Amino acid sequence: MTRSGTSLTEALHPLGTAGARLMRGLAGYRARFPSCELVLLADVEAGTVLAWDGAVKVPQEDLDALCAQAEAVFALPIGPGGPDHAILARSTGTRVFVRGPGEGREVLCGVYPPGVAPSEAVEAGRGLLASGGAG
Repeated sequence: MTRSGTSLTEALHPLGTAGARLMRGLAGYRARFPSCELVLLADVEAGTVLAWDGAVKVPQEDLDALCAQAEAVFALPIGPGGPDHAILARSTGTRVFVRGPGEGREVLCGVYPPGVAPSEAVEAGRGLLASGGAG
């Protein structure tokens, strides 16, 4: 621990203490769902990947494509307020998108193999976003 009460890992993290908490939150989300291959937090308004955690290293192009898919999903004209989540299921797997509270700029994206229970992933995503990503 440092004198300020933060761990050395948090103090040295390139994104600072908030970034370290966010990374712990994403890692905790994936730990809750062992089949989760990748979880990503994106700012869909800016088209930016904010952070991610995955079972394997993922090329930046793939992360950017997932961010663009999240942006496209929530850009669909659905009506006032719109949904706070979307589930895209294919034979190759399921992608779960959860929009953050408020303006909904931040979207949590989870990539799963076929057979995941998406409702549990949505609820966990809502909880993570509501907590500000704190792990």
